[in-house]
Amino acid sequence: MKLKTGESITPQINLVPILDSIFILIFIFMFALIQRADRRGLNLNLPQTQITQPKLNPKAITISVDTYGQIFIENRQISKFELKDELQIISLEDSKASLTLKGDKNVNLGIFVEILDLVKKSGFRNVMIETNSSPHRQNGLVD
Repeated sequence: MKLKTGESITPQINLVPILDSIFILIFIFMFALIQRADRRGLNLNLPQTQITQPKLNPKAITISVDTYGQIFIENRQISKFELKDELQIISLEDSKASLTLKGDKNVNLGIFVEILDLVKKSGFRNVMIETNSSPHRQNGLVD
């Protein structure tokens, strides 16, 4: 096929694939940052389990108990009496809220049972107990 003389072909740049690639990279970085944000919290020595747990809801409320029996809601220390009021407020705001309970493996079982009692009395049905499923992890984070 012969080209006609006198006609010149002008090169064109299609920006659509370039923009698609940029948006994909932005989404990847956003999701990576969200995953790293979920990993912040108290450094607890969690008990071990053999069963891998599903990923947690990012909007779940976390109640932690450290080795000394101190109670934390979302990394804010509170007393057992304040916990009851906080749980009632949370259940009124969102009746389907999910709670994640984390406790150091050396914590007194009685404190943990009292917290579970308060959670049940407050009307929560979606409650998870976080454990460390990997025996090689030492930082207290869930896989």
